[in-house]
This record gives sequence, structure tokens and C-alpha cells, in this order.
Amino acid sequence: MLDSYTDDQLAAMTPSETAHRINEEAPEGVTFRLTEDVTHWDECGIVNGLELVTYLHLQEYTDIFKELEGFKPRWIWEGDWRKHFCRSEARGMVERIIREAEDRYHRRMEEREAEERRRKQAMRADPLTHNPFAVLKGAV
Repeated sequence: MLDSYTDDQLAAMTPSETAHRINEEAPEGVTFRLTEDVTHWDECGIVNGLELVTYLHLQEYTDIFKELEGFKPRWIWEGDWRKHFCRSEARGMVERIIREAEDRYHRRMEEREAEERRRKQAMRADPLTHNPFAVLKGAV
């Protein structure tokens, strides 16, 4: 998100200008747009483009974390997040949690594939013991 801009360039931009540039860079088909309303960003306490980009990275991290763990990492928002997180750190957090999510997904898929292989192997070894209708025998 605006990776070609330096922190100094983003700090010199207003949140509205930054939101406008983010909206312009959105891939085709993306319907979600950030508001470019100055009063909205004032009410949120976002004073420049650098804060907006950092805030958006932290929001993304929070959303992914909740998807993985089932709860939001509220400790991120305790105190003044501006003092605790810089843009590169927030972006790094997002990259790390995305890698973690991908790793979890691949491990889950490998476990499912291994279980399927074990099941098929057991059926080949003794197909009569794996007859799904065996439980119905004598039920008639």
C-alpha cells in the first residue's frame, strides 16, 4: 500500500490525499474505497498519510489475527498506537501473520491428504472390514 512512497512523503500528505491515492491504486473490481472526507480522518485522530497507512496495516493485522485465533488482539490498540508502531513494523506484522496463516493452511492440507492416504491404504489392505453397509447387517 503506497510502497513507493517514503515515510517522509507520506507524513507530508493529508489523510485525505493518502486515501485518494490508495483508492486510485486499488485493483480493478475492488469496490471498497476509503473515505476522502477530511472531517472523518480528523475525528479518527489520523493527522497525516503516514499515520493512515500505519493504521490500515494494523487494522489488517487485527483482522487476520482474529480470523486465525478467534479473537482480536486488543493490546495493539492499548495506549497510543502511534508511539508503539511504525509503518515498517506494522507492515512486517502483516507479512508475518500472512505467512503464518499460509503455513497453517498448508499443514492442514498435508494432514488431510495424509489421513486420506491412510484411509485408502486401510481399505485396500482389508476391503471387507471397511464395508459401509456392515453396520446394517441384521438390521432388516
